[in-house]
Amino acid sequence: MIGAGYVGGVTAAGLARFGHTVSIFDRNPEAVPRLLGGKPLFFEPGLEELIASGRDQLVAAGSIGEAVDDAAVVMICVNTPDSGTGAIDLSFVRTAVREVAGATSSGPMAIAIRSTVIPGTTAQVDATILAPLRAGGRQIAAVANPEFLREGRAVADFLHPDRIVVGDDDKWAGDLVASLYARTPTTIMRMTRSSAELAKYMNNALLATLVSFSNEMADIAEAVDGADVTDALLAVHADRRWHDREGRWDPGILGYLWPGCGYGGSCLPKDVKALRAEASALGLTVPMLQAIDAINESRVAKLAQIALSSLPDPNSAIAVLGTAFKAGTRDERSSPGLRIASELKRRAATVLTYDPLIETNGGTGESLTEVLSKTKVWIVATLAAEFESLPDRAVEHGAVLIDARRRFAPTSRGYRGPGLFRTSTDS
Repeated sequence: MIGAGYVGGVTAAGLARFGHTVSIFDRNPEAVPRLLGGKPLFFEPGLEELIASGRDQLVAAGSIGEAVDDAAVVMICVNTPDSGTGAIDLSFVRTAVREVAGATSSGPMAIAIRSTVIPGTTAQVDATILAPLRAGGRQIAAVANPEFLREGRAVADFLHPDRIVVGDDDKWAGDLVASLYARTPTTIMRMTRSSAELAKYMNNALLATLVSFSNEMADIAEAVDGADVTDALLAVHADRRWHDREGRWDPGILGYLWPGCGYGGSCLPKDVKALRAEASALGLTVPMLQAIDAINESRVAKLAQIALSSLPDPNSAIAVLGTAFKAGTRDERSSPGLRIASELKRRAATVLTYDPLIETNGGTGESLTEVLSKTKVWIVATLAAEFESLPDRAVEHGAVLIDARRRFAPTSRGYRGPGLFRTSTDS
């Protein structure tokens, strides 16, 4: 396992639980010892217990060469950050594949690209880095094996996946990677490498589409006298095409078909931009992807304006409650809450932030009660359970509650933002 972050750490622990011996390397010297000690550099519910259940199968490696020694499958789980232009930076993936390929190996090796990469990447690194080695007689090939792990639910998603996608152009290599998941209770979907890579982007682009669509519908509803977007969307949710024929199950995807403060995190914002950039490089125009991103960005300015217009006086402070991109995680990457706070500060507002799982809370270390006592406008940016009492507390404090997630019933005089929030999924 090359990379011990969210994807590499959960994947390594899960495969160890399945009985595989997993050797892990990460360039950050703290990452692997912290992971194997049950205290990784990131927070993920249930991961400590998962590591403990397969601890004897997990091995720390001091180098890539040590990690891949005698390995039949090497998984690349390194970062693919935004390059600054919207396109992703693939240099970490290429470097990792090059170093893995340069290490000695006594048998066939499949290199599984688990990092999120644009379609064609796995084939490209295979052709440029691995093909010359095959020409020299070495049995080595690259396979696309995208992950579909949700932060906050990654352990359950790995152990009980709704799909395993393996993309290969060399069947033997795909068979090796697929064999790792023999104990998972799901169908393994086999396809080409580019199809597997595209599946990951298509999945995230669709989720982002639902979020932005819902927020645009909320804008329309708020401009129509008597319209309640949450009631209207609940009628959409009732469409039998979202359910089985008897309507007996409630798919989690409906949590994205709900108005909120926009999507965030490490995947959706970056992946939408990367797919746009790749389409542009291919000479394609993608107005839908452009609109998805633009609608998402517009939520920040809108919520900031609502908060500023709700201030009882210009010197009152505003609380942004929830700085992780969603409840149940400490990940603040592309966090809607932090983006709202930044926009408010840009407009010269006094802003305090709080998150149940992030101890520093904007550097103050203050409790929720302390933050609320110092502010007059409260913006709820995640669905944290600790915020359940806010409508009543808003009445007590004479504060304005801006329900950016549309979680609460509009029964409090401090409430702003119509509708009931009847789902536990952040969007």
